Amino acid sequence: MSQKQKLCTGDMDSQTVRDLRAGTALLFIAFMTEEKERFWSVKIKEGSLSVSHSSATQIVTELKYLRSNYSNVTEAGEELKKDLETAIKRHKQLKGWIFNLVTSFSGKVQEEANQPVGSNCSTAMEKVSFMRNAPQVFFNRAGHSQSRYKIFGKDVYGSNRCVLLCLGLLNVVLLIAAVSLGVKCAKVKESSIHVTHSSATQLINELKHLHDNHSDVIEAGEKLKKTLETAIKNHTLLKEQIEQKKSINDENQRQVETLRTEKTNLQANISALEGTCGKCLPGWNLLNSSCYFFSYLESSTVKKNWADSRADCVRRGADLVVIDTPEEQKFVSDSIQNMKTSTKIWDNGFWIGITDMQSEGTWTWINNVTGLDRRYWMDREPNNYGRGEDCGVILYSSISPWKTMFDGPCNYPYHWVCKMDSR
Repeated sequence: MSQKQKLCTGDMDSQTVRDLRAGTALLFIAFMTEEKERFWSVKIKEGSLSVSHSSATQIVTELKYLRSNYSNVTEAGEELKKDLETAIKRHKQLKGWIFNLVTSFSGKVQEEANQPVGSNCSTAMEKVSFMRNAPQVFFNRAGHSQSRYKIFGKDVYGSNRCVLLCLGLLNVVLLIAAVSLGVKCAKVKESSIHVTHSSATQLINELKHLHDNHSDVIEAGEKLKKTLETAIKNHTLLKEQIEQKKSINDENQRQVETLRTEKTNLQANISALEGTCGKCLPGWNLLNSSCYFFSYLESSTVKKNWADSRADCVRRGADLVVIDTPEEQKFVSDSIQNMKTSTKIWDNGFWIGITDMQSEGTWTWINNVTGLDRRYWMDREPNNYGRGEDCGVILYSSISPWKTMFDGPCNYPYHWVCKMDSR
């Protein structure tokens, strides 16, 4: 079918559809521009607020949904824009085709007018005048088609009646399509604006609510911060008080230990007094009618030579012990059994009141009693080892309670045993 036949029959449905799609694309692009501005407005409001996690998550989800829809709409808008550009190109092509058709038709009429026909001269001139006014036949200044024209003062219904009818139908179809498209676009825009407005209103209300809640949370946070600072100050003060109490407690503990030591000493003195029945001084032990002092009980670290030990006994109103009986020998030996300061047996001795300083080999007690029962000496003692052992020493022997004495250097430090009569 030729282009002229398509124009006469009014077969313009596909072109009309493309024009409609082009108009729809323009309206849709304008709508999406406005929607994009609203979207970014909501996005800016969202960024200016600090909302709670759960509410913010919901809003972000809705914004992602809107963003995905916006992407889809943008793609559809791009496709419609391409269709619109294609429709505009085809419209220009159609307009050029109509113009070429009219120009071609005018040329043919001009050729007929130029043919020499005598009897039909006036008719030919009328045709020429008609083709000269061809632009006014098909289009007037306002752009509207005309179905009747006056040429040389006469009404002419030419053979172009089909063309005029098709143009009129085309205008009517385009007018109906434009009206329908306008009504549909208005409805779509109204419904979309309504939906968008309601969604935006709901989001704005939620953002306002979250902003109010955020303010309340900030106020609560400030209160909690002040409470925390107060608690920290109280904790610091309490810590200082605890340190003070700890220092006081340590001091009290030291005093308690001192009192316990004094109590132990007093209890020992009481025990000693009870054991001696008041016949001996505190710290002395009673045997029969004599009192004995062991320096180890007063101090386990203080040791002296033989002369200084005797001087200490004299200062106490006594003298170094003189052993007169086997019972006294066993008593002294048993008393010093646990008074040890060294793992070496010879360093655990006690000075007693016997010496051979006056005459070597002649052992004499300090009470001028000469002689000593040989059974009290340890085996191979006294031996005057190194020719300087002139003073008597006693120690505990697990082998025999009798063989406990040996001679030692008088300047060597040992503990000592004092003896005095009881009261």
